[in-house]
Amino acid sequence: MTRFWAPVWLLAMLAAFGWGRFGSAVIRPDPTSVASFQQVIDEEDPLARAFGFSQFFRRMSADHVGEVAAIIEAEKNWLGDPVLLLFATAWTSFDELGAVDWSFSRQGHFRERASNAVIEAMAFHNPSSALSVIDDLNDPTALDRLHNHLVTGWARSDLKDDLTRYIKEIPRSLDRQRATQILAFEILRGGVEASIKWADEIPDDATRSFKTTVVRRVANDVAGTDPKRAVQWIDGQRDRSYAPIAREAIAARWVESDPEATMNWLLTYSDTRERHKEVGSKFSTWFQKDRDAATEWLRSVSPTEAVDPAIVIVVRKESTRRPDAALDWAHLIHDDALRRNALVGVGRRWHQRNPDAFKAWLPKSGLQGDVRREIMSPPPNG
Repeated sequence: MTRFWAPVWLLAMLAAFGWGRFGSAVIRPDPTSVASFQQVIDEEDPLARAFGFSQFFRRMSADHVGEVAAIIEAEKNWLGDPVLLLFATAWTSFDELGAVDWSFSRQGHFRERASNAVIEAMAFHNPSSALSVIDDLNDPTALDRLHNHLVTGWARSDLKDDLTRYIKEIPRSLDRQRATQILAFEILRGGVEASIKWADEIPDDATRSFKTTVVRRVANDVAGTDPKRAVQWIDGQRDRSYAPIAREAIAARWVESDPEATMNWLLTYSDTRERHKEVGSKFSTWFQKDRDAATEWLRSVSPTEAVDPAIVIVVRKESTRRPDAALDWAHLIHDDALRRNALVGVGRRWHQRNPDAFKAWLPKSGLQGDVRREIMSPPPNG
């Protein structure tokens, strides 16, 4: 039986819903009648129209494809790309070359739209044929554009393993990352475990750092769906070379939805340099989004060396608006050198801008004499 793919899941959903809701009232186009296709286009109800397109294209034959193509081009300003992709998917299922010739012989912007749809549809049915078409192109701009559609269609097929091998050998890093993102998105539709399994099966010694590219992408995607599972997965591979990049991807995604849990996880990092970088970066993101919540969390944790980067963020942010509060926070920095630099830096700026306010605060500051003297003295560079 010929495979037919509804390339836009929304249309498929609407079609199913339309059947149940409208019953006998829904459009049931005759695939042997081009007039019935025009009737679908003219239908005002979006659910009925979606169902009609799906039914017509599923049974469309070569006898009428030319007339249908002419109608689609005439209605190109009103028909969106999802409909064009359905048409191309139906056509390429029985006549790849005819669809290619038609799409590349169109004019202007419609040529781009038509060729995008045809290449994506071909890649779903027969990736090698789609590859042959774009390999013969001499237009770098068109090649880049169509390559994305090639990967998109291929990723929605049953040949994901072949696509993985193809992506691994893409020479340009940016193209390889973009293709990996497209494939990762489709695999995630099968659930987070499918994504993790895919990443785990990439050999560690894959060329072009492909393992790292995939793990970083999957870590980001899984963290957006189930961050705790993402953490569990990567924490089990903490000694792998790609683990720091994956942790960074998880933290960047997780901090958007649960910054407190993200920060608590970051504090468990064993690598001091990595922890310092990530705690400062992700706390800064949280502080900019919700200053009060971030500050409340910071007050609730012990002021250890691991927390120093977050405290430094608060000191910097408060130094202009509330220098006295910034100096109070600076006292909590665990590292001696970092604490002294923060105290002196904030104190000097406050003293220069508002010496009277600074001097009024100084007696109750708790600053040691040598720190006071350094604040009051000019900086070494004058």
